[in-house]
Amino acid sequence: MSDIVCNKSAHMPTEIVSRWAAHVAERFDVSNPGSSLARSGIGLHVSQAPVRALGKVVYGTWDPLLRRVEVFACHEGRSDEDVVATLAHEVWHMMEDARRELAGQPITPDRDEQAAETFASAWVRQLGPNAVRKCAAALRAQAGIGAALQCHTNLGALGIGE
Repeated sequence: MSDIVCNKSAHMPTEIVSRWAAHVAERFDVSNPGSSLARSGIGLHVSQAPVRALGKVVYGTWDPLLRRVEVFACHEGRSDEDVVATLAHEVWHMMEDARRELAGQPITPDRDEQAAETFASAWVRQLGPNAVRKCAAALRAQAGIGAALQCHTNLGALGIGE
């Protein structure tokens, strides 16, 4: 995909994003999201509580340096679709950076948020209600007190935790 250029001004066409969502959904083990990401050398960190930073609530992040997707706020108050869409949104950003690397482009903080939202919606639709429920249950099972404390410790070291 080296012919794809990612920047703020050029959004990926919706049709392409939707096809990628279908492709990823077919290969993703919803009962073990961490294992699915680990096959690509990506870590998954999940916590129960959202992160509040700079006056915003953060539900997920992709850290290209640590090669880790983080999903926050997996508590019962969020719908299964929201939790899985957060994971999908961050997976999109992970794929953005992978495409940049393959194209020999530098990884920058520029993100195509519109494409990430399109991908997340398409992925949730492609998975269907049963798979979404399984994936959300797996994410919630992974979110424990220790994970939440680790999350806050890591962000606190950067000066952006609660």
